[in-house]
Amino acid sequence: MAPQEAQRLTAITADLESVLAVPTATLDDASLLAEVTALERLARVVGAAQIRVAGEIAARSRPELGDEGLSHSENFSTPVRMLAALTQASSREARSRLGFHHGHLHRSSWRLEMRGGAPHIVPSAWVDRAQTPIPVSRRRTASPLDVKRTA
Repeated sequence: MAPQEAQRLTAITADLESVLAVPTATLDDASLLAEVTALERLARVVGAAQIRVAGEIAARSRPELGDEGLSHSENFSTPVRMLAALTQASSREARSRLGFHHGHLHRSSWRLEMRGGAPHIVPSAWVDRAQTPIPVSRRRTASPLDVKRTA
């Protein structure tokens, strides 16, 4: 991410904090429902970006890079520890973002797409000839292959 994009995200975050400072008790029913819908869409967009960035961190921190890998070059023993420290997320959350399917997604024939404001994983043709998109839930405990097999 270029410095301008990081600055833009910082400005967007500040704008969101001011918008979200409005007490929800002051909202009428329609405004409250519109806010919850908009927030969920925002969370999905941000979640997909977090997974994409974590996948890139995993790729740049892969073991074969040794001390030249991103996490080691930043003085972290693992990419999980680095991501948890940078994001103030739990190690469990960092581990899930850096999970196998996330880290290898961008080096494989699988794709991550946004559809209707929600992230979806599209399997490679050798897994699913129709390449049916699989919705990404916020609480995934199975790999995309396991989800496809049970669907």
